[in-house]
Amino acid sequence: MARGYGAARVRRMVVEALAGSPAGMTGSDLSKRLGMSRITLARYLDTFAAEGAVRRRGAGPASLWMAGGASAAALEFPEGYAEAQKRYEELVTSCAEDDACALVRGCVSSGASPARLMVEVVVPAAARVRRAYDDGRIGNSELALMRGIMSSSIRAASDTAARPDADPMRTAVLMAADPASTVLCEAAAAALRGGGWSAHALGDMSSSINVLLDMDLQRLFSRVWRGRRGFMAVCVFSDSEEGMNFFAESAGSALARAGRGARLVLCGPSGGKADLKADLVTDDLGDVLQWVQTSYESRAG
Repeated sequence: MARGYGAARVRRMVVEALAGSPAGMTGSDLSKRLGMSRITLARYLDTFAAEGAVRRRGAGPASLWMAGGASAAALEFPEGYAEAQKRYEELVTSCAEDDACALVRGCVSSGASPARLMVEVVVPAAARVRRAYDDGRIGNSELALMRGIMSSSIRAASDTAARPDADPMRTAVLMAADPASTVLCEAAAAALRGGGWSAHALGDMSSSINVLLDMDLQRLFSRVWRGRRGFMAVCVFSDSEEGMNFFAESAGSALARAGRGARLVLCGPSGGKADLKADLVTDDLGDVLQWVQTSYESRAG
């Protein structure tokens, strides 16, 4: 019955079969249920276990297989982003780190676009967590924990979507002007890596603010954008206008010495200011990703 099916279809079939057997099933019983050879199924099960879609439990000489706690196997993309966002938010706010990581791994393995996963699943959850903090419903320690969970899940998605063919002609350097923007910075890097970019996430750079920052950035750009070949996008994420202004000046000064083919993107509250010296100013991660990709294609074409 399962012959000829792709991994995503087999994953759904396995999880559905295991969901109907709370006590678990042996590999032999599961192969009979699905009409697959035990050898073929064993290869699938090892992969699904690494994704978190299924769990293995020892039972004497055999192993029992059970459905994972936060599997994305029942989701189909592109229709499944809304349901994935709902599940992900619940897992993050309940501090279920392993399940949150398993969910995003499963989404990528089930065909979700890394970029859409970041924009439509991770970023809305980050905004919800921030609102909960601003409203006084969670404190500093809970905020730190939830942001750590989101960072872990972003790394899980990035590792699952990793491509060995990162294009050296497409370089991106991403930095956060403050701790609150770190998740957005990491999400952007994961989305770009999933699209084949050579993306470098610096994380929170607020501790690096000084009069020499532009020189530090200039050295970094020359290191990661070797030979100034192709296109380089430098993206700054900030939670405040002050951060936007400072990093726009420092990164812009460094980019002015980097040469042609380098562009500056600012993502955060601009206060409607039109004098920010950047190629794009927005508060939307989706706009950042689309603009960066389109700009590269226009230049390459």
